[in-house]
Amino acid sequence: MFLRSISTVILLALFTFPAAAQQTAGPAEEKTSQTSHTIRLDGRDIKYTATTGTLPIRSDEGKVAAQYSYEVVGTEILATPMGKLECTIIDGTARNRLGSARLRSHFHPKYGFVRLDYRNLDDSRILLELTRVTEAKPSVR
Repeated sequence: MFLRSISTVILLALFTFPAAAQQTAGPAEEKTSQTSHTIRLDGRDIKYTATTGTLPIRSDEGKVAAQYSYEVVGTEILATPMGKLECTIIDGTARNRLGSARLRSHFHPKYGFVRLDYRNLDDSRILLELTRVTEAKPSVR
């Protein structure tokens, strides 16, 4: 469920295409794969799980407009205004007949996405970073 939620947010933010750019790419269904591995490092066994997946991005007519793939590539300590946060790194790519766009996102369990680094079809870059968190005060009724 965690990966599906992340994937949905990423793909919604990653691509929006006009109807003229949409194509029929045949049946493409959501696929997720997880494999467990062990690596030996400095005499210690380290267990990890690799996660990858693909999601079709469909037009209003149900045609596949683009194919989105993602991979959870690891964790990283990210320096933020909220302090140093251990974040999950997710790399994503969306492809259609016009080209591809890439996204590297940093996700923290408490704060959500704290960094989104986009590379667009024209190789321009958009970097979004969380800089402040405010707590909502409960309303008095």
